[in-house]
Amino acid sequence: MLLQISYYQTEKQFLYHQEKYLTLESILQVSITEFKKQQHTPRVNYSTTFAYDIGTVTFTIRSLQEGSSQIHVKARLSNGYERIAGFDFNWSSSKISNYWEGVNSMSYHDQWRRSETPA
Repeated sequence: MLLQISYYQTEKQFLYHQEKYLTLESILQVSITEFKKQQHTPRVNYSTTFAYDIGTVTFTIRSLQEGSSQIHVKARLSNGYERIAGFDFNWSSSKISNYWEGVNSMSYHDQWRRSETPA
């Protein structure tokens, strides 16, 4: 019986964290779409934040070379869960390349690369 309770608690905890992960994924995707639609001043260290009922997403321009920039993104839920992402952004075409994400850390060793752009 104790083993079943332990499995139940583990599964319940997994589902809780999965819900937070999916919520972060959702606001990341929505905010990236909003970022691409808006006009921004392409200058290094420029930041813009999108606020939602469940959290915020902040975009920061880290570099600017030949019409493209490296953008760092931090999504944070109101309960403290956060996720980081980044990509290269071409200002003239609004195209994203070299998209990556990480969870609950700003260190590069915790990031993983994704070859495609989020929907």
